[in-house]
Amino acid sequence: MGIVSSSIAKKDENLKNMNNTATDNIRKKAIDMEKSIMSI
Repeated sequence: MGIVSSSIAKKDENLKNMNNTATDNIRKKAIDMEKSIMSI
């Protein structure tokens, strides 16, 4: 049981990390877009 639950927890952590990276990328793109709009 312990091994299975720990592997599930690891997968959960990996998913969270992936989501964080995705949101960071989206945030960076939004900031870049704002900068390009302001520079026009």
